[in-house]
Amino acid sequence: MSDVLLFNAPVRGAQTDQHASLGLPLGLAYIAAVAATARLSSLDRGSEHQRYGRRQVRALIEAADPAILGISTHTETYLGGLECARIAKELKPGLTVVMGGAHSSVMYDEVIREDSVDYVGQG
Repeated sequence: MSDVLLFNAPVRGAQTDQHASLGLPLGLAYIAAVAATARLSSLDRGSEHQRYGRRQVRALIEAADPAILGISTHTETYLGGLECARIAKELKPGLTVVMGGAHSSVMYDEVIREDSVDYVGQG
């Protein structure tokens, strides 16, 4: 079991721009460094975003059994991040889901209205 699972959202749907897989997930790395005292798991599939499916996301969330799921999204990965949040809430309805990253920072009003998102991290 981990306290926190940090997840770099995969690209989903028509948004298949490979730009999303080029950058390092620095936001997640910063959070991991600060949260070094917590039991922490993280996932960044790098260039494999396109091949990471619902079944694998489900298995990872089940294996980590986190108390908090942090999902980092860019506009290209927002739909994939939202799908991950929905999967997490299906598996564990009481799980706290925090959505962050560039898209969430700018579109926080839209993101917080999603039933599967509990908090939005900005900045």
